[in-house]
Amino acid sequence: YKAAINRLSPPLMNVRNANSNVRARHSQMRQSATLFGRAAANRYLGTRFRLSPTGEDRSWEAPADFISRDTEARNAVLSLPKSDHLADIDFLDMVVIGRLVSAQYAGEADHSSLLLHLLAIERHLAS
Repeated sequence: YKAAINRLSPPLMNVRNANSNVRARHSQMRQSATLFGRAAANRYLGTRFRLSPTGEDRSWEAPADFISRDTEARNAVLSLPKSDHLADIDFLDMVVIGRLVSAQYAGEADHSSLLLHLLAIERHLAS
């Protein structure tokens, strides 16, 4: 993403990234060190440096809420255990995927992020 931003608009590299609250122009190591330093300073020195936003601070809903509320997403996730495209991937166990989907919608566990990743893979393979 950094190469794309830098190519499209180099000044945007100075904007703080919404996920990390650190400028995109910094290396990954510097970003991590900055976040670690801020967290340590906040904890041990009582400072109030801005850290990465928490899930509650974000403007989008939680993945579990999305795949429960959105009819199209819910139906797509429910169809994952029957996907021929995913079944063609040797290391995926379709029975396990079925269990994950069942557990998600039974409220037994939150596998929503994994299920959305599987859905993205399935849709990519289907296109």
